[in-house]
Amino acid sequence: MSGNGSRLPTARNVAEIWVPADRSAGSGYLLSNRLVLTARHVVQAAMPTTTRSAPAKLGHDELTALRHEVAHQLRCRVRRLSAGPGQSFADATVVWWHPARDIDAALLLVLDPSWDNAPAEPVAWAEILDGSAPVACTAVGFPATDVQVDADGELRESRQLIGVVPPLSQYKRQRWAVHVEGRVGTVMRAGSSWSGMSGAALFAHHKGLLLGIVEADVDADDPERRELRAQPVHTFADHPDLVDWLVADGGVWTRTRLVDDASTPRSTRIVGDRISGGVGCWRDRDAQRAELRALVLSRQRVISVTGRRGIGKSAMVARVLADFEEPDPRRSPLEDVDGLVYLSTRTGPGSLTLSGLYEALAGLLPPEERSRLSENLKNVRERALPALWQALSARRAVVVLDNLDDLQDPGTGELLDAEVVAFLDSACRAPAGQTVVTTSQRPLRLPGDLVSHVRELELDAGLPEEDAVHVLRAIAPGGQGLRELSDEQLRQAARTLHGIPRGLELLARLLTDDPFAAQDVLESDVPPEELVRQLVSQGWTRLDAIGRAVVGLLAAAGIPLPAEAVPPVLADVANAREVRSVLATLWRSRELAYDRDSGLVRLHPLDADHVRAVLLSGETLRQRDTELARWYASQRRPVIALRFVSDAMPHVKEYEHRWRAGDHGAALTALAEVADFLARGGEGALLRTALRQAEQHPDVPVSPVLWCRAALEFFDGSLHEAEEALRTLVAHSSGDEALPLPKAAIDVRYGTTLRHLGRAHEAVRVLTTVGEDDAAPHNCRMDALFEQALSLCYLQDVPAAAMTVRRMVELSRDDDPPLLRAQRADVEALVALLEQDTARALRAVEEGLDAYRDSPESDSAGFLRNVRALVLLAQGDPEGAEQTLRRAAQEAEKLQNLRLTGLCRMNLAWSLLYQGRIAEAVSAAACASGALVRNGALEAPAAQALVEVLARRGSDVPLEAALDRLGELSASSPDLHQPGTLARVALGSGAGGMRDR
Repeated sequence: MSGNGSRLPTARNVAEIWVPADRSAGSGYLLSNRLVLTARHVVQAAMPTTTRSAPAKLGHDELTALRHEVAHQLRCRVRRLSAGPGQSFADATVVWWHPARDIDAALLLVLDPSWDNAPAEPVAWAEILDGSAPVACTAVGFPATDVQVDADGELRESRQLIGVVPPLSQYKRQRWAVHVEGRVGTVMRAGSSWSGMSGAALFAHHKGLLLGIVEADVDADDPERRELRAQPVHTFADHPDLVDWLVADGGVWTRTRLVDDASTPRSTRIVGDRISGGVGCWRDRDAQRAELRALVLSRQRVISVTGRRGIGKSAMVARVLADFEEPDPRRSPLEDVDGLVYLSTRTGPGSLTLSGLYEALAGLLPPEERSRLSENLKNVRERALPALWQALSARRAVVVLDNLDDLQDPGTGELLDAEVVAFLDSACRAPAGQTVVTTSQRPLRLPGDLVSHVRELELDAGLPEEDAVHVLRAIAPGGQGLRELSDEQLRQAARTLHGIPRGLELLARLLTDDPFAAQDVLESDVPPEELVRQLVSQGWTRLDAIGRAVVGLLAAAGIPLPAEAVPPVLADVANAREVRSVLATLWRSRELAYDRDSGLVRLHPLDADHVRAVLLSGETLRQRDTELARWYASQRRPVIALRFVSDAMPHVKEYEHRWRAGDHGAALTALAEVADFLARGGEGALLRTALRQAEQHPDVPVSPVLWCRAALEFFDGSLHEAEEALRTLVAHSSGDEALPLPKAAIDVRYGTTLRHLGRAHEAVRVLTTVGEDDAAPHNCRMDALFEQALSLCYLQDVPAAAMTVRRMVELSRDDDPPLLRAQRADVEALVALLEQDTARALRAVEEGLDAYRDSPESDSAGFLRNVRALVLLAQGDPEGAEQTLRRAAQEAEKLQNLRLTGLCRMNLAWSLLYQGRIAEAVSAAACASGALVRNGALEAPAAQALVEVLARRGSDVPLEAALDRLGELSASSPDLHQPGTLARVALGSGAGGMRDR
């Protein structure tokens, strides 16, 4: 068997097992469509006398024969963890178990005809070799401790365990004693509280490789003993009968190595910029650091670190987590953190949005998984978070949200940002959530039901006096001003500053230059925060013009900048050598921090706020903002090359700095260039804010306003509003120098919007103009031809669509990005299908799917899979079509894409009908109708007509008129199966199906 799939347990593959014969319960894992791996002792009471040989292929006929053969045998019952409320168990029978009595493994075959035949993910298994380090692992099952009884009866809830496999533990018995994190709890019944977990598949935590099967509690009588026994997979995985069954059911069962190799996608350990520079040395707060570390390792959901400005919150958090930035094989996996996400309103993009939070967390995953999840976010926003937590369930990650003060109500501490609240809510509620550490001056005021998930850690005091003296002398050991002061004078200064670490740094720098400054501090009676601001001001007065330009630039930026960017940004102030020299001087004097790993320089947030609000004149701030805007403009990437929302940060920062500098028109034009990308990526809130600001400034040109509004409405609002904005923009675009992008791109979006509104004739007229314009940008022409070909397919003008595809091929270039290649293949497959050239259509489908994977619109691949299924139906392969459509429908449902869900479910109904599976076809058609009606899609009437035909089937009511109407409605969309004579036969007879004709 081939394939190298490896992934962690999912709700679709985890199975709950019930054996009526002895009323026993257990767990299992789907290795293929219908085959469930479990422990043999779980199904002992339902085992036949001998194992059963596997057929060559497990198809419809073979399953039907098996159901008759085992009709009077004892059965097992199986239910997916993902089964909906009220969904019953399905019949299953034991088909294989290992002949050696001491190997606890068995295989169930689900017989129930209503079972969802969705293709299972490939499974890769691995042997832990002698001499390997302990391996972190995870398993999902149904322990007895989570049994709940309500009005509907007994519910056995799932539990995901985290543990470690010591390879040499119970080595002689060919078993493992798995050390489990935490206790499962106790139950008021005899036996182990882990009972029911038996049979759960045990996976390697980081690699997603199957390691074994949970077998039993090592010591059921000792609830404090956190060990489970497991059967290693290598003891049974190569058994030929097991492999034969998997081959028969189309499963992918691959042996692989547990160790990393160069071909394996590597997960990322750190995402984002460390929230505090220079954590290599530390003094004091040992108790608080130990407490924070313990809370992190206990997987506390939210840890809120609070304290006044400059007290050292960010530095302490950064210091604790720095220990985990590099892997350490000496650490136990249960005392490790393998993923760190640093986010702040003062680092990175300088804002915390749901898209930014989601993409940063997804950045811990391999690139392919990250891309898939990012497409999920574009469609369902905060509803995408559970899938992200599930994808990270094998990781022990910590997310740091620094400086939440910027998002809190100054008086109450209420967190005002709804997206950040939604993120914290999801982190608290998710079964596989991670730890979030926040820093702020005031405690977080969250909704009441989240409070129990939050642990507050307050830093209510600065450094003790002795430690403060040590820090002062360590910062400036050679400073004359410090040498002349006694320890008692330094203690008094520390008391005056309340031991605030940032204040001590500023004081040490000041005393290095001015031995008389200490007296001013000792005699000061102002509050410590104000005194720290005074020290910032005094440091500012000692800077020369270049020093003030550097500090002012960093203050205006508000976030860290690459050190190498500062000299070119300040090229009008001084030459590069002078700027670099000043940067080094400011770093030595602790005026700014420099992180060697990232190459970033930053001001302390307290310094930056004071410099920006008080010390910089309005004109100087505008000058610095203009310089930053020019630099960010130089960092922008072509829009077609953008993949993730974070890739558009240079455009967004250019907008922010130009707007603050008063150049409102250029600011909104910069944002409008990525408005389409941002709206598609879920950043509609940013565009709404920008549009509200633009309404207050009549100097903003109308063109970028209309384009931003059109993008916002197209992806997150009303198509009719988008069409109105685009129609107005097109009417006023001739000769408009303020257009945010080429007129051809605007015309393409207008034509696309018309197609989505069902106005295909108008769309063709608009798009043809762009496609025939030799002066239009290449990307715009290719987009126009793609949309034009789609519109012609909807109009059933196949010759014109084919001619448009040929024109796309003629204009194609070797350096075309993946998206253009994917679109060309997409529409070529659709045209080939309409021309009944199924071989060419399949070739184009595969080419398009490969290209879509590397494009920023990989979610569009679902429509191409639907085309593949239509081709398979045309070739007389309803089983192949069914498999393709089930996968496409599942992905569409995850993305909450109602139209694609409806298309796949309706075509699935046809594939089931042709197999004679009438009841399943009725169910699929009803699902399709519901999805398409809710979406308002033009295919909705066809789906409703199919439901009506299926409802009339078998009655005395003539079907001819209804069938004619169904054919006419289906013909309006090339994305639907076009029913012919065969469909009429299948609908009229209701038996046999395609396989019999």
